[in-house]
Amino acid sequence: MAYKSCMIHGLMLMESYDELSLWNPSIRKSLVLPSCPFRFDFLDVRCLLGFVPSSKDYKVVFFKLVDMTAFALGIAIYSLHDHHWRVKHNRFQVPKWCFEEFRWIKGVVFARGTVYWRPSQRRWSSESSELVCFDFDVEEIGYWKLPDMEDEMFRFLFVVGGSLAVLGVSSVRSCIWVMEKNGGKELWHQYWERDTNFYVYEFFNDSSYTDYEILYIEETGILFIQSYKKLMAYNIRTNQTHCLGKSIPLIYVGTYVESLVLHKGYKGAAFTLHV
Repeated sequence: MAYKSCMIHGLMLMESYDELSLWNPSIRKSLVLPSCPFRFDFLDVRCLLGFVPSSKDYKVVFFKLVDMTAFALGIAIYSLHDHHWRVKHNRFQVPKWCFEEFRWIKGVVFARGTVYWRPSQRRWSSESSELVCFDFDVEEIGYWKLPDMEDEMFRFLFVVGGSLAVLGVSSVRSCIWVMEKNGGKELWHQYWERDTNFYVYEFFNDSSYTDYEILYIEETGILFIQSYKKLMAYNIRTNQTHCLGKSIPLIYVGTYVESLVLHKGYKGAAFTLHV
């Protein structure tokens, strides 16, 4: 049985206990990937799908926890252009505070060729003021400073206009910052701010302790939040919250993108038609 890992530009990465596949719901076709060089173990391996805008290439990256003492990661990358896996020869040593982040997939956000792990909700410290990220173009792990925020703010990642955004919510106010990259430096600008009431604060307080995914609809100003088995909504214009459903087995909340990827230009690949 396969389940969704992540979806990028209409292409979905599906995982099972013995294989990986790319599935395009637009054309109802899937591509089974060759076996990864790493042993597939759900306890110490995580994989993500990404897209490189400059080369128009989709890539799948495997993160394997190869040394729990030295906090070292092994990385293998599959390219849809090349149709084969490459193992990065060097191990990536990461700080202890972010080592466990590579065990989690929900809550990660893909923006402009880079995937970002959600920030820690622990009390503000130097260790929780950075985002861990992986750039699919240069194939490197990196770190980005979060915008200056109050210590008690809960922090949530999502996308605004294709750019990475951070929602901060405290008992006093709520803010949204959007990232702009310029010459390799991050530039955060404030996108929105307003006072927070008790109901809004408790709404996001509950979401901060679970895995989540957020979809922002700019035309309406509504944030859809999938948290555990709940689908909720927050309107930043009216400052109102709504629970849209409980105990619903959602696997993906996002915009639907029609795509012909896996349909043309990949000769020799084996496809399976799903009906």
